[in-house]
Amino acid sequence: MGEADRHIEYKERRNEPGLRFSINSPIILLISINFTAFLFIQLFQFGNTMGDTAIAPFFYEKMHLFLVPAGVKDFLFQPWSIITYSFFHIHFFSLISNMLWLWGFGSILQSLAGNRHSFPVYLYGAVAGAIAFVAINYFHPILPAYPLEASNASIMAIALAATSMAPNYRLFQHIGRGIPLWVFTLLYAIVDLVGLGGVSIHHYITHLAGAVMGIVYMLLYNRGYDLGAWMNQLYEWCNGIFMPATKTKKASIKDKVFYHTGNRNPYQKTAHITEQRIDAILDKISQQGYDSLNKEEKEILKKASDQ
Repeated sequence: MGEADRHIEYKERRNEPGLRFSINSPIILLISINFTAFLFIQLFQFGNTMGDTAIAPFFYEKMHLFLVPAGVKDFLFQPWSIITYSFFHIHFFSLISNMLWLWGFGSILQSLAGNRHSFPVYLYGAVAGAIAFVAINYFHPILPAYPLEASNASIMAIALAATSMAPNYRLFQHIGRGIPLWVFTLLYAIVDLVGLGGVSIHHYITHLAGAVMGIVYMLLYNRGYDLGAWMNQLYEWCNGIFMPATKTKKASIKDKVFYHTGNRNPYQKTAHITEQRIDAILDKISQQGYDSLNKEEKEILKKASDQ
């Protein structure tokens, strides 16, 4: 059993596993963006219905610019739609269903890998779905070719990313020994396919492309290739623009004179395990993943797991 598995096992012993709500979660931010986009659409739709204002018809006619068109030529003139379509839902029940699944699978992914992968997996899933949609329409066009919308491909990516990490991750442990994650993923795939109904095969392939991207993302991550690193670095750089520079602490005489011991530690520190210390380590794993722990924190977690 690896240290990451020990962490998961210890965390499950301390806290009942399940779906949690955190206002600072990237998944909650993604859900908020989706709801905001839907309300934006409904607002202008209402304006377009109630009165012939200048802005409402303009927006309603241009709304297709945020969705992925079936034609390659049209897509080249609106490349931003490769991302924006995944935040736009036309139907309310589609929005509610997708956001519930996004919250569920996203919470599990964050508990397993930290918060830094939610946005990258979501966006990579959207890109894979859009490319597959345009490609399949190019080689096998069908009419009428409705534009691509909704976040299904992105949610498929998050669902398969979480499942590929821990397919036997147990939910609802008060029901027998719990229900493994792969069962919920299979259920979601069935519900998603049934929900497509009479839609063309093109949309099925779009969702499948998102699922494959989620698996590929985690396979590469486990081999040391973090496809989302550049996104997190870009976010940190943008965030740093608005943060004041911290002053560098001046080295004291004690640090300059008495602590030049080469590779030898001046003393051996024994970690003291407390409830507060364990909670802080688990919070750090939840936010940044197990790999963010230093040697001392890993030793504390290992000792606590053995007790």
